[in-house]
Amino acid sequence: MFEPGTIVLAKVKGYPAWPSMVIPFESLPDQIKAVRPKSAQTVKRRGSKLFSGPKKRKTPQQEASLVCVRFLADDNYIWCLSSDLSPLSASQIDAFLAKRGTTKRASAIVDAYRLALDPPDLDRYVQYGSLGQPEPEPIPEPEPEIEEAFVPNEEDGEEEDYVESGSESLPESTDSGSESEFETDTSRPAPVAHDIVSSLNKTRPVLVDSRLKLQELLETYDPVPKSAQSKYDKILSQLATTDAPVSLVRSTNLHRVLVGILKKPCFASNSFRKGADLLVRDWFGITVEIDEAWNETVEEEEVEVTETEKSESDTKIETDTVVPATA
Repeated sequence: MFEPGTIVLAKVKGYPAWPSMVIPFESLPDQIKAVRPKSAQTVKRRGSKLFSGPKKRKTPQQEASLVCVRFLADDNYIWCLSSDLSPLSASQIDAFLAKRGTTKRASAIVDAYRLALDPPDLDRYVQYGSLGQPEPEPIPEPEPEIEEAFVPNEEDGEEEDYVESGSESLPESTDSGSESEFETDTSRPAPVAHDIVSSLNKTRPVLVDSRLKLQELLETYDPVPKSAQSKYDKILSQLATTDAPVSLVRSTNLHRVLVGILKKPCFASNSFRKGADLLVRDWFGITVEIDEAWNETVEEEEVEVTETEKSESDTKIETDTVVPATA
C-alpha cells in the first residue's frame, strides 16, 4: 500500500499513465466516498461485461487493494487498484520533461509532471486543487459616513439651531493686526428661517444708515483730517462685523459709496480706506484701484453744469426784459 500523499503514476484503462497523488479515505470529499467501488473485482472488471457466477466473499486483501488517487493538474478523483499504481521517481519526471517538456504547446500532462517535481501539501491539495489557494480579494475601503444636518420638525412646532456637518472642525484664524477687525466670522452655526428674516430686518437699517454717513465723503475732494477719521473707521468696523448677505448690500447701494471712496485719490492716506477695501474684497472679491482723474472729471462736469445753468439764466433774463411793440 502507498502512504497518503505519495506521488504515483496511475495506469488506468482508457487514460494515459498520469502523475497522481494518493488521497486517504478520511480526506476525501463526501461525493467521492459515496462512489467507492464495492470490491476490487468491480474495479478489475470495470468497463467490461460482468459474467454471472457464484458470488465470492470479500476478503481483507481485496478491500485493502482499493486506492483513491487525484490526478495532478487535472484534479479528478478515481478509485483504482494498487496494482495499477507505481511510484514516480524524480529521474522519471526529469526524463519525461526532457523529452516533452520543451514544447511550447500547452499540455495538461506536462503540467502534471512539473507539479510532481514539487507537489503541494496533501491537505492543501485536497482543499484547493492544483492551482493552490486563491489570493484573497482586496477588502474595499468603507465609504465615509455623511452626517445629515438636523432639520426641525414643523409639525411639532419645534425649531432648534443646528450646526452644519464639518463646521466644528474649521481651524481658528491666527491672523493678527489691524486687518483682523474687518474679517467676518464664518464658523457660527446656521440660523433657522425665522432667525434669518429677523436678522435681515435688523441689518438693513444699519446698512442704510452707514451708507448715508459714508456718502458725506463723496462730497469732499480733500483728505479727511485725523481728528475726523475715527468716525468713519468706527462705521466700517461695524460693517465688518455685520452678517449681511451681498444681495442686501447691493439693495442699499452701499457698495457704490464704498467704490467711490476707494477711487478718490484724496483718501489714499486715510485709514478708513483700508477698511473700505477689506469690505469690498470680502463681499465682492474685487480690488478697486485709485482713479487719479477722479477729481478732474468731477470738477469738469460741475463747471459744465454751472456754465449751462448760467447761460440758461441769461437767456431767461433777456427774454423777460424785452418789451413787446404796441400796435
